[in-house]
Amino acid sequence: MSLLLQINDCQLVKLQQNPEYMTRPKLVKIYDINYTRFSPAKKFRYLFKEPSQYPLDLNNVVGDPIEIKHSTQNNLLHPLLNTYFEDHNEKSLLEEDIDDDDNRNANKVEMTDVYSRRGILERIMGFYYEKNDFSALVSRCNGKLFVVELPQSEDAFERNQSGNNTHHRRFCQITSVDTMPELSDCNDDNIFQVAIHEANLGKYNLHYVARAPAIKVTEASKNDLKNLRDVEFVSTKQMWSSIRDKSTKFLKYWLQSYLSNVRELYIAYKDSKGMVSSPIECWKTCDIPKNYLWKPRVCTTFLNEFLNKVEEIMANINSLDIVFEFAFNTSTRSVTYFKKSGVGFIPKEYADRIQEKIV
Repeated sequence: MSLLLQINDCQLVKLQQNPEYMTRPKLVKIYDINYTRFSPAKKFRYLFKEPSQYPLDLNNVVGDPIEIKHSTQNNLLHPLLNTYFEDHNEKSLLEEDIDDDDNRNANKVEMTDVYSRRGILERIMGFYYEKNDFSALVSRCNGKLFVVELPQSEDAFERNQSGNNTHHRRFCQITSVDTMPELSDCNDDNIFQVAIHEANLGKYNLHYVARAPAIKVTEASKNDLKNLRDVEFVSTKQMWSSIRDKSTKFLKYWLQSYLSNVRELYIAYKDSKGMVSSPIECWKTCDIPKNYLWKPRVCTTFLNEFLNKVEEIMANINSLDIVFEFAFNTSTRSVTYFKKSGVGFIPKEYADRIQEKIV
């Protein structure tokens, strides 16, 4: 394997002295997910409502839960690719704003489009503070970069999922108002919504898919595509009150919120019995970093640096069948890579469209 980059003390100083910041993410489109099927949505399905009574019992899940399937999780790149590489008769949310941005950028530096999922962007951004190794796969075609996390095997995925979501599922039941209850059993983790977001970082246009946030029940009247640009998104989390490493947990929460333009984060602290006795806390996303040693500018600047290095080594690559695997080693704070052929991860129906202009 070849070395791509390594973060030492000197390089960390450089990252902080020459920061790159991300523009506020825009919501482009919403999709309803039903296992491996997906369809455009007209509004957010879930509204957030603060509980009025305590304690909350997070063990008392209503109904029989269905864990998310490996196939559902692995299919979540499809809505993103569908948004950009399929013909659509209907305009996407905020498409007019996006067109305006394109016109404004026309005479500026040439931008590189990056297509990804929020999860792997989170991990790359938080790499300097990360404690677990991970790997990413990158393809390059027609000047576009496609970045995904190295997928788990089906067995490993199911082992990691088994029984882990009980408290989260119950907390969502307590704090969510379902605007479309007729669609499914709320306990089926394979039925949910995702959102497509766009943001700029340096010379990169980032396009990525993520679990859809929520809006407050008090803003239900704005829950349609024309008004969502004026709505503040919120997110909910539950965590053990006895957790020791709050810094790492809140870094993850901040990265998720930052990438989804979530303004407020509602957190419930549970005891060893899964009971929430104190009212849930409301955190402003912008205030979270003030309480910890990790630096947002290190996160955004490292992602930009990683993409710059990737473009350098993949400058002559123009095929989705060639994939570079990048291994992020947390003990050495280094990123290494190697090239693989014939192992493309972009589905054929989108690969054909992406490669159309190759001559």
